[in-house]
Amino acid sequence: STNTITPVVNIVNNNASFTGQGALSVANNVGGGAAIYAVNSNTIGDGISIDVTSASNGGNAVQSRQFGIGNAGYFEVANPTSTGIAIEAQNSGSGNAISGVISNTSSAANALYISTNGTGSAGYFNKNGTGYGVYSAHNGTSGSAGFFNISNASNSSQALIAQTSGNNDALAA
Repeated sequence: STNTITPVVNIVNNNASFTGQGALSVANNVGGGAAIYAVNSNTIGDGISIDVTSASNGGNAVQSRQFGIGNAGYFEVANPTSTGIAIEAQNSGSGNAISGVISNTSSAANALYISTNGTGSAGYFNKNGTGYGVYSAHNGTSGSAGFFNISNASNSSQALIAQTSGNNDALAA
């Protein structure tokens, strides 16, 4: 008979005094392949599923640290007909859904970079409830809080459009 509940491999640590790196350690010290490679060829089910079930556990469900020169993470939806999202973040708590920090004070990189070659917007923000839809704060000694630029000389559109369905001004300075 086929057992559909128990995994093929089950590793359990019941030692309360265990302080090692984890219940499972995998290392690839030679060659160029991945240390862990998972494939799900079924029509349903996740490739990797991780649950941290203790409400008092403040650790990360997934932690990736890259000490080389590559990315710490890469996500791709490779099917051109898919409407799936490459990264989705949802928070039912009171923290941010996404937080990004550049800690290198000499870095000139953007903390958030978004680009599209498609016909949709590069960014779309939808806010329900009270507060700002977009808020930009600049705490440095120089530079603007916002900059809008059309770099194509053939584009005759406005760089910024403001409109409201409410009963106040669309733009105030």
